[in-house]
Amino acid sequence: MEKNVLKIHLAQSSAKFFWQSCQDDGLQKLCTACPKYGKCWSCPPLKSFWRDFPQKHLYLVGAQLLYPKELLVKSFDKDEMAGFFAAHLTPLKNKITLALIELESLFLHGVTFSSGGCELCQKCTRLDEKPCCKIEKMRYSIDALGVDMGKCAANFLGVPLCWGEKNHLPRYHFLIHALLSDEEKPLAQFAAFLEAALKRQGIDAPLKF
Repeated sequence: MEKNVLKIHLAQSSAKFFWQSCQDDGLQKLCTACPKYGKCWSCPPLKSFWRDFPQKHLYLVGAQLLYPKELLVKSFDKDEMAGFFAAHLTPLKNKITLALIELESLFLHGVTFSSGGCELCQKCTRLDEKPCCKIEKMRYSIDALGVDMGKCAANFLGVPLCWGEKNHLPRYHFLIHALLSDEEKPLAQFAAFLEAALKRQGIDAPLKF
């Protein structure tokens, strides 16, 4: 069987333009239908909101995981799909988040946002009304701040979101992370920093920008 193919897409923007283009306060209401709502420290309801992050510059990182034909024609039941996500998407998301956390110290007031809810723990301490036990690694989900991920993917990273038919994988999954900073560096320099950090996490994939 052919292997999955990973491509990393990069973009940068002023934070003000990004928020104006992609942020919609009403989108947070959609999170109430998610099973992680109120059960994960990275997800709504949140004390912090996008207005609480005054950094002026934004770097976007989109991880596009493309699947071979053999997987696209396969039918998955609910448990099989969950197992596939746990085996392929969760480790990828966590590794990219950790790589970006490395970069936070290289950028003035750097702060990272992850793709989707945090999955570092089997059970989040929020369920027991306790503080996060991995606060040094947990990062807020970018979509939890009310970001329209469809606009973010298509208009900033040039890759539209892709959806699969029932019980089937989409042609690819697209995981979007971000780094906010008060320091604007050339995208090529950000890419070099990120490439090195990703390799330390065991990810060796082409970066497109």
